[in-house]
Order: sequence, then C-alpha cells, then structure tokens
Amino acid sequence: MNPVSCFKWICAWGVAAWALDLIFRRLPALRNAREYADSVGKPMINVGAGTWSSWLTGPLLGGDVNCDISAPTADKCERHTVCYCDAMDLKQYPDKHFGSLVALHILEHLDDPETALKEWNRVADKVYIIVPRWWSILAFTHPGHMWYFYDGNPAGSKVRLREKMSIFPFI
Repeated sequence: MNPVSCFKWICAWGVAAWALDLIFRRLPALRNAREYADSVGKPMINVGAGTWSSWLTGPLLGGDVNCDISAPTADKCERHTVCYCDAMDLKQYPDKHFGSLVALHILEHLDDPETALKEWNRVADKVYIIVPRWWSILAFTHPGHMWYFYDGNPAGSKVRLREKMSIFPFI
C-alpha cells in the first residue's frame, strides 16, 4: 500500500470511529445524565461542552449548564449557551449541586485527571465520563491528548502521553 492510500485509510478509520463514538457513546451518555438529573430534580452540568471555535461541529449542548475552558468568561451561565469553566476547579458550585455531570472526551486533555475526578464527584451526585476507546487512532495521536486510558476506562490504568498540548503528536 502506498503512503497516500495508507494515510487515506487511517483518516477514514478516524472519522468512522468518531461518528460511531458520537452515536453510540456520547449521545446515550448525555441522555442518561439528563434522565438521572431530572429524576432527582437537580440541574445537569456538561463540562467541556466545546465552542463553535473549538469544535468542528460546534458545542454539544445538553446540560442546564454547559461550560468549557475555551468559552468567554460570563457572569451567569444560561441554558443553551456555553460559559467559561475550568474542569479541575468548579468552586463556583457547592457540593452536590448537580444531579449529574457529563464529561465527554475531556479527561484525556487535562493535566491532572485525579483532581478533575474528585472535583466532579464533589459537585455532582452521578458522573458520566467518556474517554477515547483504546482502538481509536486519535486516542494516542491527537495532539491535545495528554493521557491514554487503557480499555477506555477513566478509572483504570492510564499512561501519560505528553506533558503539555502540542501541535506535534509525540513531542
């Protein structure tokens, strides 16, 4: 196989994996988080919702609060908008303020996943996390991924890929 064909195949694999992940993992996680938050009568927070400038398809709005570190700073976070938040520091919210928290493909971007997990469990009754599957080529080549989670399990074994975000995958 020539290099161009190989590159096309790898790109197609990455796009197919992304689409399957959206349909079969992200959307059900959002739905389950919404159902749980509604069942306990508390709001839902979507951490790392993305923005129009940070995500090719735009933000994934599903929470009562949708926040992202790349969003502009705002005094009040309105539903159906994305406001600023730091996923590892949600001090603006009291303990167990949310019924559910959803973090879709966020943990692998953070410098300290353990701190984020503690903070997320502090502010929400139930936490829904999706990290890249082990077989996804973007799991370990995406330049913004700082961690690789074995078996796609955020609570399981992980390996540090890089110290900081870089435009070059293995630097």
